Amino acid sequence: MPPAPTLSRDPEYPVYVQGERVTLFCSAPEGWDAIGYIFYQRQKSWRPWQLPDSRMGPYQKIIVSENTAGEYSCEYSVLLSGIEMVSNKSNPTSVTMTGHLRRPQVSVFPKRDVYSSGESIYLTCSAPESRSVSEIRFFNDMRLLQILRPSSHPAPFTIAHSLRLLPQDGGKYSCLYCIVESGREMTSPESNFISLLVMASCYHHPRDDNRHLASCSKARINGLHIQPFTVKGTLQHPNQHQLKSHY
Repeated sequence: MPPAPTLSRDPEYPVYVQGERVTLFCSAPEGWDAIGYIFYQRQKSWRPWQLPDSRMGPYQKIIVSENTAGEYSCEYSVLLSGIEMVSNKSNPTSVTMTGHLRRPQVSVFPKRDVYSSGESIYLTCSAPESRSVSEIRFFNDMRLLQILRPSSHPAPFTIAHSLRLLPQDGGKYSCLYCIVESGREMTSPESNFISLLVMASCYHHPRDDNRHLASCSKARINGLHIQPFTVKGTLQHPNQHQLKSHY
């Protein structure tokens, strides 16, 4: 009987998330010219069964789900003196599925429509996760802002990042989290986005006619740089929306 093949998987992870794609590869020993391959799957204590499309070649592609998770093995066949013979079964390899990582939520405190330069805020990332969170990442306009590694792992997990605002800190903020399971680090989907509008400090100039002139230095609104502007009585947004002056 031909010797057993070797069965491997790519990518090779200890656990997989539902929906990930895995390729199984059945490799016959050197010197044996295989003419066909058979793949088997076994779940729990059930007996292995032959996969219906397993004779297509040495590769078997699967999408991880409850139905495809389990233990796999394979065989190959050769022609010896015109007779087809099947090898011993390969070593088993397991495709283990873990729970899907859910999307976290990012929030800000205090919550305002407009923030002033120099104001302090807290960005909070909440992970709806019962497993241990190893890392939280905050982003500003898709750029990495801060990585926090918690010393404890309560569930569900929430962590806050403090930030003293500057005009250039305006933009869209988000977060994600990481967990480590069976030695594999996995990353969650990115959270919702929150937009911060940060205005530089304004000041008044008294005039002889008792009117006031409001002047603001450069600000950043949702990632757009706004050049300095000066108007009487109100602060004028470039899109013609008026913001009442509180100064």
